[in-house]
Amino acid sequence: MIRGGEQKRIAGRDVVRGDMLVLSEGDRVSADAIVLSCVNLSVDESLLTGESVPVRKTAASGIMDMGRPGGTISPCYSSTLVVQGQGIAQVQRTGLGTEIGKIGKALQAVEPEGTLLQKETGRLVRNLAIIGLSLCMLVIVIYG
Repeated sequence: MIRGGEQKRIAGRDVVRGDMLVLSEGDRVSADAIVLSCVNLSVDESLLTGESVPVRKTAASGIMDMGRPGGTISPCYSSTLVVQGQGIAQVQRTGLGTEIGKIGKALQAVEPEGTLLQKETGRLVRNLAIIGLSLCMLVIVIYG
């Protein structure tokens, strides 16, 4: 990472918007960023797109929007893996603002649904409880 004009090694959680990332083969991208310059840069975006083939990246020409993952556009996304080449990218989004962060937020909103086995077991327990209480009431009425 380049911060304050000098190259430093910083933890991914400490990256902020505007930082410059130095990307090289084997690196995990720590934030959504726009590629400013690159040489043979290919990134594995399968975590976001499901595509098994790495995506070749090109340097941005002017001001760019991040857009969506996939294609040979210049953005690199958080949690993707650089599989080939080198590049320099400027951080645009971090944390929950990244594409992977949006997926995480969406998954938090999902309510877990019971499996078919859990539903059937619940129905069986309820029916047996009703039958048991009915039999108890019947015994009380007969012997009471």
